[in-house]
Amino acid sequence: MNYIVNFFTTTFNVICTLPLMESFILVDSLVSAGHFLKDYLLLKMITIKSSKVLMDHRRDIIKNYTKIYTLNVVDRYLVYLGFHALLSWFNHKFVNLLFLTISLPFVQNWIVTQLPLEYYLENKSIFIRYSVSKLIVNLFSSLHQDIQPISNYNIFMIYNFVSTDYLYTFVKNYLFISLLYFLKSKESLYVYYKAVKVAYMYHTGYNFVNISLYDSVFLANLIVKEKRWNELTKMEVVNMFYVLINNKLNDPYSNWRTNITLFVLEAMSIWSIISCIKLFWKMIPFEVFPILVIFFFKMKNRIRKFMTCVIVSLLLNINVNDLFITGIVVGHDLVYYILGEIYFFMRNVKSIRKLIYKPKPKIESKFEIQD
Repeated sequence: MNYIVNFFTTTFNVICTLPLMESFILVDSLVSAGHFLKDYLLLKMITIKSSKVLMDHRRDIIKNYTKIYTLNVVDRYLVYLGFHALLSWFNHKFVNLLFLTISLPFVQNWIVTQLPLEYYLENKSIFIRYSVSKLIVNLFSSLHQDIQPISNYNIFMIYNFVSTDYLYTFVKNYLFISLLYFLKSKESLYVYYKAVKVAYMYHTGYNFVNISLYDSVFLANLIVKEKRWNELTKMEVVNMFYVLINNKLNDPYSNWRTNITLFVLEAMSIWSIISCIKLFWKMIPFEVFPILVIFFFKMKNRIRKFMTCVIVSLLLNINVNDLFITGIVVGHDLVYYILGEIYFFMRNVKSIRKLIYKPKPKIESKFEIQD
């Protein structure tokens, strides 16, 4: 019994000495780990001969684990980060311990039930699917200069098909196509290429063939013209994507290698500067910091430059990790893109919901490529 008391006492003392954000993460992780190990150890202690029953028990463990908190991991950590940023200005031990109870499941879940959570979760799902659909349209258009312009209403057609399984299937097929091209390009591995190709054709009926850049552009325009966005995960279409992407990366006028190298060097340099500034942060006046930071910002927009300086200053003040601050500085374009998308969505959420919940026309799949 004394060992248990000493363990909890030591854990409590450690939590009290950690920064608030780390305390939130530690309590959240310990609670989740405890619930999982309880169910998992019980499963190990019982004897199950049927593989189906065993699989059902494992699924129940996963289901119970995901139901510990009402909010998912990303939403919880955003809440923790918000409280950490707010309470860092007070830095009072009792106040921190009081708000630390939010990381306990029964407290957090009760608070969540008092809020209009369903409306938030629904809008969050719409925002993610809408943003991914918009990104797909933008990336699709940028694959080749001869691809026809894509109207904005296609975003809502793609929205009907976008899901985790949809993206997973596309990535899986793309990796498989990449493997086939790699095996075919190596003479010593050509036998494996033939074996994999024949085995895949035997199991799925798809016969892999090389397609030219001209055929890939033609196929891309056919998809745009006939609006067959539900076919993006088909092997023929994924093959088209591979050819277009490979052509774009191998374009002699594309300086993507140089840009990646410069990006890495820029990130390493800014990381070093941020780490150095954090050492002397308490001795640097707040008014001087923007002058220290502005010199490595390339932004022409003065408002964005000022906002980024203020955000970085606040992150330094609450002692956020160096790499996270570096990511904000280096990836400011992505940050402002996400913020812009959120702002656009919040302004037009009613119109977007009306378009999304309109009756959806049925699209028959007749698209095939002859080998």
